[in-house]
Amino acid sequence: MRKEIGRYACVGDDRKRYTVVELHNLRKFQPIDGPAEYIPTTKEWFLSTGEDVNQLEDGNFKTVLSEVSLTRI
Repeated sequence: MRKEIGRYACVGDDRKRYTVVELHNLRKFQPIDGPAEYIPTTKEWFLSTGEDVNQLEDGNFKTVLSEVSLTRI
């Protein structure tokens, strides 16, 4: 299961504007006693177009296929 936790307006080194979507992967955890709950595991980043993005530093990203560097605005 995934949960969207953020959308960030960015500008690329090609001077185009992009939107980076941050997702948190959630895993179901069932304790011995009590209700099941989802706990956060890993994070993933994508462009709003669906292209994969890697996070480089806080506020900086790089697209995987086109290798465009993105900076938050």
